[in-house]
Amino acid sequence: ATPREDGRTLLEQTAFFAPKGLAGLFYWYALYPIHSVIFSGFIDRIGRSATATA
Repeated sequence: ATPREDGRTLLEQTAFFAPKGLAGLFYWYALYPIHSVIFSGFIDRIGRSATATA
């Protein structure tokens, strides 16, 4: 979380995955669309929760 000049906060999320071999790469690319939906929803819920408790 990084404070911004306008008084708001920038919240960034990073997921790291180090695939091993062809099976790991297949897993990463096969599930990438699902993970992007899950992670975007996750960061949205964190932001709403932080706003509600502030």
